[in-house]
Amino acid sequence: MIRFNFSKKFSETYFTATIQAKYMYSYLLMRHEDLYLLSFFKQIQNCKISF
Repeated sequence: MIRFNFSKKFSETYFTATIQAKYMYSYLLMRHEDLYLLSFFKQIQNCKISF
C-alpha cells in the first residue's frame, strides 16, 4: 500500500512537471531571443519528455 501511494504521488508529480515543461516550451517558442533555453528544452524533449 505504501509503495502504491508513493508511485501514485510520483506519477502525479511527473505529470505536473510534464505539463509545466510543455507550457514553458510553448512560451519559449514564442520568444526567439531565448535560444539558449530553447535548445535546453529541445534536449529535454529528445531525451525524456514527449511533447
